[in-house]
Amino acid sequence: MSLQRVVDMEFCPTYGMLLKYELPNLHLPARFFCPTCPYVGQIEQKVGSKESNEIDPIITQDDMKNAPKIDQALEEFGENIEENF
Repeated sequence: MSLQRVVDMEFCPTYGMLLKYELPNLHLPARFFCPTCPYVGQIEQKVGSKESNEIDPIITQDDMKNAPKIDQALEEFGENIEENF
């Protein structure tokens, strides 16, 4: 499995230059800056956390009521499963 990074490219509104990334330094937050002019673009923090520690179920009890049963699948596939493989 590979992870993909999403890169958002920011450009200077005055010169159209690709903004460079500046690492956080002491009390200053990380930011984008234009190498040609004094433009600085602040980075908004979009990451949040959930308050509760509960895990939302992927399959609910109602979904399981409508799910096919093993007996139904065996009847449709045939009684001798080994012959079908």
